[in-house]
Order: sequence, then structure tokens, then C-alpha cells
Amino acid sequence: HVKSSSGGSATIGGAGDLTFYNLTFDPAVGSAPTFTLGSSAGQTITVANALTIGNGSNGAIVTMATNDPIFDVNGDITISASGTFVASDTAAFTAAGSWTNAGTFTHSSGTITFDASIPGKTINAGGIGAGKDFNKVVFNHGNGGWLIQTNDMKTASDLTITDIGVLTLDSGRTLEVGGTYSI
Repeated sequence: HVKSSSGGSATIGGAGDLTFYNLTFDPAVGSAPTFTLGSSAGQTITVANALTIGNGSNGAIVTMATNDPIFDVNGDITISASGTFVASDTAAFTAAGSWTNAGTFTHSSGTITFDASIPGKTINAGGIGAGKDFNKVVFNHGNGGWLIQTNDMKTASDLTITDIGVLTLDSGRTLEVGGTYSI
């Protein structure tokens, strides 16, 4: 757990690559501290399990955009109602678990690659519009399977399927692609 008892900012970085089992940004106050991931471009930050941003009542802002680290999350990503996650516009960002956005996601014109190696993963983008849309999305694992559920999903740019087991839209859901859709 990364906790903050006051507003302000902190960098989650240092020399070399970093690996966390779970990475949870759980502020103790409502003043929404900003946590910057990485200390330099090219640094790799790996989360072996789950990433959670915010706790539903106290805000937290987590950004990849400042230092553009490579970010690899091998479990679920949850952006709580009080959380904000700002992606990099240039660095690789991979997610091997489910995606739940009840807060704000800023895509920064970057790309997210969903690379789960097993089926049964879900994507709940939280709706469409500001703070919900992805920019570019890539699905890239032949054994992976995703269900777009609860809310619609939109990419501002391209959606690419390079390798996939299953991609399903829950009843009544739509997938809107603002650029090129390619398989």
C-alpha cells in the first residue's frame, strides 16, 4: 500500500526496474495526492498482481505521463470512484487482468495492450466520454478472453486484435472504434 496522510506528490521510482506484488494507492486524506510512476523513460515497473488507484472516498492521482516508464500489470486494474490514472503517451502499457474504471482514466493518446493468457477477464470502462475512453487498444494473447460488460467501451483511435481467444460484448453493450479496427 502506498498511503499519503497529506496532499502533495511522491515519485514511485528509483534506480533500475521495480516489481511489486500488489500496488495500491490508498490515500488517508481527501486532498488527492499525485503519485508519479517511474524515475526515467525506459524504466520498467511490473505489478505481479493487482493495481488499485484510490479507495472510493479519498482521491489519488497516479501518472505514467511524467517519466514514461514501461508499465506491466499482470493482474486486475481498478480505478476507484476517487481515483485518476494518467497513462503515458509513448511507453508500453500492458494489462493481463480485468479492467474496472469507476473513476477517471486519461489515455494521453497512448496504447494499452490487453495480454491475459487465460479467458474470463472483463472490461468495465465506466462508460464512454471524458475520463472513460481508451485511445489505442491492442488484444494480444491467443488464450485470452475478455467480456466488455456493465458499460460501453470506446477507443478514440485504433482497436487491433493481433491474437485473441474470445472477445464478447455483454447484452446491450457497444464497442465504438474511433479509428481503424483490424484483425
